[in-house]
Amino acid sequence: AILNKYPHKKVFISSNKLSIEQVLWAQNTLLSQEKCIVNDGKIRIGYFSGSHSHNNDFNVIAPILAEIMSENNNVILMIAGFLNIGKYFGSLSDQIEYYDFVPMRKLPQLILRSDINIAPLEIDNPFCQAKSAIKFFEAGLLKVPTVATATEPFKSEITNGEDGLLANDNNDWKNHLMFLIQNEKERLLMGENAYNTTHQKHVIQNIEEPSELVEFIKSRLR
Repeated sequence: AILNKYPHKKVFISSNKLSIEQVLWAQNTLLSQEKCIVNDGKIRIGYFSGSHSHNNDFNVIAPILAEIMSENNNVILMIAGFLNIGKYFGSLSDQIEYYDFVPMRKLPQLILRSDINIAPLEIDNPFCQAKSAIKFFEAGLLKVPTVATATEPFKSEITNGEDGLLANDNNDWKNHLMFLIQNEKERLLMGENAYNTTHQKHVIQNIEEPSELVEFIKSRLR
């Protein structure tokens, strides 16, 4: 509605994509995956936080995660980066692994340690509705399936039930996570599908920007 007030302004949408470097880091990690994967029979749910602003996002599912972990002692919560996990995990410290914030080139090594990637967001928060589905792409490069809040960006990128799972509420979060925890075959298949989707649609060297956008940028550089 605001943009309609400025009809002379050009507006383009350029979706988030993964760089060539990110793809190479992921490929190298997959080639040496035996150094990253922990074969101890545990199922690891990974949350990879880039800033303190993710505290509110994580709180959306903290009680659900705590409930799942208390009912399934083979489930491990991986926390990487900046995060205050809140009050729900006091008795579950043995089922939590903490990892320091790392440079982007090392992030694939952490993601590959996880079996399930989660991307919770405050679904009614306009700022969160504007966040891209980058967490789905990053995990997809490593064949790790993602459960994400069903914001518009994630709904536009994930085919629910095929290459990822979308959660609208707490029931969805619990059901989706338990489905992946209990079904290794489906978990691996969804990870493969996420890998294919990411390479086909979200890697910068495989995607051409709309010609109108390219021409507009060129005109401004002349």
